[in-house]
Amino acid sequence: MTPNYALALFILGLVLCPRAFSQSVAVYVYHDDAPYRIDERVDLSQQWVNQFNQQQSSIHFEIQHIERPILNSVVESGQPYIILWANALWFKRRDPNVLSSEVLFWDADTLVSLVDNPIDFNHAEQLQGLKIGARFGHYYSDFDPLFKSGRITRVDAKSSPENYQSLLAGKIDGFLDSRSTIAYLQKNKVAGSNIYVSLNPQDAYSRHILVSKHNKILLPLINKVILEMKNDQAWQVKLESWGVTKLVNPFELDLQELNEI
Repeated sequence: MTPNYALALFILGLVLCPRAFSQSVAVYVYHDDAPYRIDERVDLSQQWVNQFNQQQSSIHFEIQHIERPILNSVVESGQPYIILWANALWFKRRDPNVLSSEVLFWDADTLVSLVDNPIDFNHAEQLQGLKIGARFGHYYSDFDPLFKSGRITRVDAKSSPENYQSLLAGKIDGFLDSRSTIAYLQKNKVAGSNIYVSLNPQDAYSRHILVSKHNKILLPLINKVILEMKNDQAWQVKLESWGVTKLVNPFELDLQELNEI
């Protein structure tokens, strides 16, 4: 049996009898922050995968946590992969053929400071002389040249709560984090009302599911479910509990609406 004939039979089976052909497929999650990974409870990644599995029966996603350097090696080696919560721009250099799903939601890296000493900026150069919290192994396009030159002091932490505690203790002037993580920290009272989130994000981006060319056949189904979930009120209520329902496309908002996010 030729590979193309076998693939055709598999597709036909999905259409005629999807449950009979249901297969388990690994989905990589390399984030170690809330809400994407929380050891003591079902996190957003697991909840999203559970919802996906409930809404269709052709494939069964199973989360596989992986460190970013190892995932980079997987992508570069040409192995099949599916990655949750990513953007194709972050992996295009490692795999020019990477494919992207519909948007899951929009996010941004931004600066968090204290309400008593709020920090807003238009360019990273304006923060010279400050101590800024960052995450081990994370790259910040606008800040890294200033970190390397010493014009801004980089203080690395293993987690967002660790950065928050350093901020409260006065060890740093602010810290960089994703708005989705900040929203979770605020929603779940991990961070108090004493924090100020800069109105000017360091970088805005959309989060997707990325697939290798080997898994291209799954992309239409993935996109179909993503669009269904956007119109599923019960799912939207679940998303609201994570504090990410206000993370929308910034290009669809005016200035006043952006300030209210």
